[in-house]
Amino acid sequence: MLEQMRTQNSKSSAEECDDVIKDLAEAFRQIRKNGLVEKHINLFFDLEKYYPSILDRHRVLSKKAEINNTIRRIRLGIAQGYFREDMNVETTSVILNTLNISEVYMILKKNMGLTMTQIMDALIDMYIRILANSKGMAHYQELKEQWRQ
Repeated sequence: MLEQMRTQNSKSSAEECDDVIKDLAEAFRQIRKNGLVEKHINLFFDLEKYYPSILDRHRVLSKKAEINNTIRRIRLGIAQGYFREDMNVETTSVILNTLNISEVYMILKKNMGLTMTQIMDALIDMYIRILANSKGMAHYQELKEQWRQ
């Protein structure tokens, strides 16, 4: 199951797309819509308790795949003219992927009472603001307006 999760995430984000901002936002919206963080949280708690070495291996492999996918997405965003050209792509990818969505979700839900929707909306907004140039931000704002309707 863990291998399937890694492979599925890798395939979906490695594909070429016409609009990297829309694709990135849609990935966050799918996580939010499907409740993937909540759905698998008990599995990860059990793995951590009973099979920590399996979970550690999964985390290492997942993190490596996520970093590589983010590098591809950032380069695609730069090529499409939406992302800043002045960033160190590899460093930015590592920083963005250091964030553990499950942990962020649990902390914000417990301490601030935020919903999954609020948390995922804040995360996508943060990601785009870190990566986007002025053209990308304008495009992101247009997409946000469309989603509100």
